[in-house]
Amino acid sequence: MLFSLKSYRFSPTLKTLTFTCVAALAFMIFALTDADNTAVPKGAAPALIGLTVGTLVSQFGCVTGAGMNPARDLGPRLVTALAGWGGASLSKGWWIYTVGPVLGACAGAAMYKQVFTKKGKF
Repeated sequence: MLFSLKSYRFSPTLKTLTFTCVAALAFMIFALTDADNTAVPKGAAPALIGLTVGTLVSQFGCVTGAGMNPARDLGPRLVTALAGWGGASLSKGWWIYTVGPVLGACAGAAMYKQVFTKKGKF
């Protein structure tokens, strides 16, 4: 087999891909919803954001499980822990899907601010 998903489980690659995927999504959301950006036609932002999500899921989903929303992973983990499953909810690498998207979104927003906003505005 040339490619195995098992080799990516909880590896530095998974952490980097989760971070990068959410950073790209946050960057695009800021770019598409910025009032100063006149290149985006009015009313097109929701469709373009959806297209961005679909593209990111198709590119990163097979490796990261499309974990762009920390609530999608953290909520079920909390319910599992409260239901008495204990250690099953805190499997190896669980924090990647909680911390990675938060840090990625912050990085994407910072990149957009650094590249496209006027000094002192955000």
